[in-house]
Amino acid sequence: SFAVLLSALKDPQAEVRWWAAFALGELGDKRALPELKRVALVDKGKARNGFSVRVEARRAYDRLSKHG
Repeated sequence: SFAVLLSALKDPQAEVRWWAAFALGELGDKRALPELKRVALVDKGKARNGFSVRVEARRAYDRLSKHG
């Protein structure tokens, strides 16, 4: 659910945060914008594949802010 994904952005594991940001971008719920913005500014974690949580949060934020 939306609330679970939003709370997952604060998970201690970067992998969980990365997938939460990705899923929130796919979900399309603009209520996620403030938290995605926060993560895009401060998160320094990287998922196992080397992808940056910050970059994924920014991508999700940009995607949500352009729709609707």
